[in-house]
Amino acid sequence: MFGFRHSKEPPYLAQEKKISISVKNEKLETVLRMVEKQTNYLFFYDSDEINKQQRITINQTNSSLKDVLDAVASKTNLSYTIKGRHIILAKKPNV
Repeated sequence: MFGFRHSKEPPYLAQEKKISISVKNEKLETVLRMVEKQTNYLFFYDSDEINKQQRITINQTNSSLKDVLDAVASKTNLSYTIKGRHIILAKKPNV
């Protein structure tokens, strides 16, 4: 999945911006779109590796991007890396 959007907001401001997501048993794909809309970041991932139909419950109010991504990662066994305005998702390696 690849996408590009232009934003006038510098990336460092988006990371400091507080976001709110409160969903119950919602598809991961929907949660990712909610984060994108509130932050102007874009997610990149291998759709063969990531189950975007997985359902998760998250309740984050007035939270940092990092806190929301940490919550998503803990519920999905995913890791993330932020590079510029892109958030790259991957499966956590088996330890």
